[in-house]
Amino acid sequence: MSMITCPRCGRKISDKAVKCPGCFKVFDTQRKCIECGEMYDAKEEACPKCGCPSNYTFSANKVALQLVGLLVLGIIFVWIFTFVFNFLSKPIKTSEMQTVPIFSEEK
Repeated sequence: MSMITCPRCGRKISDKAVKCPGCFKVFDTQRKCIECGEMYDAKEEACPKCGCPSNYTFSANKVALQLVGLLVLGIIFVWIFTFVFNFLSKPIKTSEMQTVPIFSEEK
């Protein structure tokens, strides 16, 4: 068993510790691969099953998703603006109401 230093409080702890007993910082001992779902030791640089690097992120996917979201919001905004503008530009037609007696008095 080797000892490591806690990055938060500086206390010497076991390298097998899940959390520091001094400051309660939780150490990730296991990592889930984002490609294949395999659980592996967080100290490894890549997944032993598929070789996916540990620091791999989906930054390109996040940017694409944000752009699609902005596009959808823009389309919704234009649709609502068009609907409201068309609704308000139409003249309001009023029709004269004819009154019809419900009960007629016959003599």
